[in-house]
Amino acid sequence: MDAMNLHLMLPEIYLVLLGLVILIADLYLAPEKRFNLGWWTAGGLSVLAVWLFATPTPETVEFAGFGLYRADGFALFMKKVFALTGILVAVMSTGYLKRYGRGPGEFFSLVIFALTGMFMVASVNDFMSLFVSLELVTLCLFILAAYRRHDKLSGEAGIKYIIVGAMAAGLMLFGMAFIYGATGEVRFTYMGADGQLVLLSQTVANLESGWQMTALFGFTVLLVGLGFKVAAVPFHVWVPDVYQGAPTPVTAFLSVGSKAAGFILIIRVITLVVPTIAPGADLALVDQLVKLFALIAGLTLFYGNLAAIPQKNLKRLMGFSSIGHAGYLLLGIVAVLAMKAAGEETMNGVSAIAFYLFAYVFTNMAMFIGMVIFTQGSEDSHAIDDYAGLGKRAPLLALCMTIALLSLAGVPPLAGFFGKFYLISSIVEAARLDGYGWLLVLAAAGAVNVVISMYYYLCVVKRMYMLEPTSDEPIHLPPPAKIAMVACIVLVVVIGIFQGPFVQMATGVLATLGF
Repeated sequence: MDAMNLHLMLPEIYLVLLGLVILIADLYLAPEKRFNLGWWTAGGLSVLAVWLFATPTPETVEFAGFGLYRADGFALFMKKVFALTGILVAVMSTGYLKRYGRGPGEFFSLVIFALTGMFMVASVNDFMSLFVSLELVTLCLFILAAYRRHDKLSGEAGIKYIIVGAMAAGLMLFGMAFIYGATGEVRFTYMGADGQLVLLSQTVANLESGWQMTALFGFTVLLVGLGFKVAAVPFHVWVPDVYQGAPTPVTAFLSVGSKAAGFILIIRVITLVVPTIAPGADLALVDQLVKLFALIAGLTLFYGNLAAIPQKNLKRLMGFSSIGHAGYLLLGIVAVLAMKAAGEETMNGVSAIAFYLFAYVFTNMAMFIGMVIFTQGSEDSHAIDDYAGLGKRAPLLALCMTIALLSLAGVPPLAGFFGKFYLISSIVEAARLDGYGWLLVLAAAGAVNVVISMYYYLCVVKRMYMLEPTSDEPIHLPPPAKIAMVACIVLVVVIGIFQGPFVQMATGVLATLGF
């Protein structure tokens, strides 16, 4: 841990260099050629994705940056998710920006720098690096959300995101300060006096009762700050307005990249910082967190799915839907915390979250690419009623969007079904532990919300196929966006039918997660 080990940080270094290349190239290219920077970005990120998928999963944990940076299987898996997200965002943004007519260099460099922050988030081993990495992501997304600066909704989205982001950052710093005050340590894994690696969770477990309560307060406030990042109820209020106002490719980036980054940090905190036991306390500290997260997960599930039902704008519907999906991911967090409270080693909840996020990339991106194609770059035609008769106007586009919606709803044999199945299964497994039978109620809530979400997703499908078109204007499917959308749909089907290799890949993250 006492070395820089820069070779472990090569993906982040590569991204920084790629972002600088895009910025510099934007200065020298002719105005009409600057929009090709989207293909430069997609090509550069494709090279990175191939590199990451060719890298074998680490069997041990390695550290860089004098212990601030952590390289393990979980970090590698999430970087693959981020790289794929970046490629798809670059592809859908190229045609969008060409129609918008300004700022391709700045836009794509901001996407790359946001990805750099996400890569760093995946490898944090320290509260300070956690904060800096997450704020790098957030600052880039602030600007991207308000990128259509002459659009009032886009400006409103940027301002709301800034205000909520500032509040979340303050809460996270406040919580970190209490944890540091109780433990005297900011690193998740550090070298002890005897030369052995020590987890911060072990340090907290050995504290006196009063200091443990101080740490508990810090954990709670820190997790509230992260709750804003993942749009968990009651910290969700920014989501519908930001999703509606931000440019559609940015909304897609937010829905996958930002959410995944928040859940990575929650997983890091609960596996490396939260202790399994709390000597001297009436209840295990982690047991109290199980109840808190179970309540938040249930509220998030029901609010997100019920609030999506009356929506008339598809981007707002996807915003509330995203809140519901955060509720499903929180089921995995509850399962992990329950296992920790019972002293169990298994962390199947984490592998279920990893699988869900991997499948969610292709499902969500297919939907948003379809929305970009349908609106032809306009932000004024996202009313759900505008999609009436799409099956007649553009059969391929309607088919791809329908499959994406069915996967989001959890219809078998698509990837979304098995993602939800594994998350609910992890809760059922945790409910078998002594004292946690009540978690079956949460599992039932997850199943009920599958039915609720199916209703509002099928309402969109109904308009596509059972209503007459509102316009006879033909819809042009640009070849690159069409190929990307079809590829995402093929992967949604393949992941659903042949889950084995993908489940194995998601399970591989567990080997080095808790060390």
